[in-house]
Amino acid sequence: KSCLKIIEQNGVKINYFKSKLLWELFIFSNFFFNIIKLFYNFINIFKLKFKNEKNSTLIYLDSMPYIDFDKSDDKNLLNFYEWLANFLNKNYKINNKIVFIHDNKKILDKKNNYTSNFEVKFLKEYFYLGLNIKNYVLAIYNSFLIIFKYGFKFTLILDEIIKYKYIEKDKSILPHFAFFNNGNMTLQPMWSKLKNKLNEEMSFVFFYSTNIIPVVDKPKDCPNLYGFRLHSWDNYIFLNDNQRDWVEFSSKRKFKSTVINDYIPFEGKNTVIPATRKKRIAIFDVPPRDIFRFYNYYHMYNIYSLDFCTKFFRDVTSAIVDTLDDVEIFYKIKRNLSETSNDYKKLIFEKKKENNFHFFSEEISAQSLINSCDALISIPYTSTAYIGEKLKKPSIYYFPGDKKLDTSYFSNNIDQINNKDELILWLKKNL
Repeated sequence: KSCLKIIEQNGVKINYFKSKLLWELFIFSNFFFNIIKLFYNFINIFKLKFKNEKNSTLIYLDSMPYIDFDKSDDKNLLNFYEWLANFLNKNYKINNKIVFIHDNKKILDKKNNYTSNFEVKFLKEYFYLGLNIKNYVLAIYNSFLIIFKYGFKFTLILDEIIKYKYIEKDKSILPHFAFFNNGNMTLQPMWSKLKNKLNEEMSFVFFYSTNIIPVVDKPKDCPNLYGFRLHSWDNYIFLNDNQRDWVEFSSKRKFKSTVINDYIPFEGKNTVIPATRKKRIAIFDVPPRDIFRFYNYYHMYNIYSLDFCTKFFRDVTSAIVDTLDDVEIFYKIKRNLSETSNDYKKLIFEKKKENNFHFFSEEISAQSLINSCDALISIPYTSTAYIGEKLKKPSIYYFPGDKKLDTSYFSNNIDQINNKDELILWLKKNL
């Protein structure tokens, strides 16, 4: 109700009766969904419990994208698993075998043959494998006692409570560490608050993206929809100090953190692009969503409109062609095109017909393209500019607006240009 009052104070008409009715309906439907899931978990009785190898470190990975390191051509660039193995070795002196477990069925089970000793395994419902019926029934019983004590609305997290109570009775199934990422960071799973086998805090949330701040003139004054004030994480991994400062400001609390001053190679396979005599420039945008998603799902001050992104793309590609005679343009799609504006897709596909324009799918890592190019131009404030900086490539943000944006919470080493003439001068200077 307090949230509805805030919305009403901002000029939106509220029907409190219908809102309450929909809220109650949501709670009941969620309750029945959790009951179905509760009984469904019993099938795990017939599945073998995963037994980790002796003297190996078990790492739980949440919300993993498709990363197949076996298909990577460029072994000089680290994939995510290798990066994480190095992080654990450097910060926690872990140099034995590491077993990464996840629930993305697209990622095949693999054993690493390169720089680090690790294994990647797909395990759906890992905690319930080889279900202990006694512990599970007791967990259900204790969970319903909590619901009866604190109110029916807590059935919204019934599944979370049951899992917590179940794991609490047998902590041997806990991983040594659990890593979550900024793609799914708002609410921390209850079980991840438990201490690991060595009675240590085991959960981390890491940021693979720099784009976690409202891209507006004054981000501090803008409504923050990233849910930082709901966070209960104890350990963060940040790319840089600016990122840490923003999360501290937004969450209004202090926490433990590690600042790596580097980028995290989180998505895509690493590939080798054969060198040529031509200059290569990589451009990275944020494709505008279709009208329905743009107006219904996104921040009210979201700058990535069709007009803004179109101007970015046209200004950048024309500036490159006007400045350089013999040049290749690398363009990597940021996300699945099915949700992208149709007008923007037409613009991209029309450009794709040109011989010097090379289109790369989302399966290719951004670091591969950046490593193979001579310079890169990014829309504010995508992570690619930061990766380019770390790979020592000329890197710039191009903001086709009236004035430059506040960069105080982004990397201070990357300049921002906001008109085409300046962009042309930058290209001439760096190429």
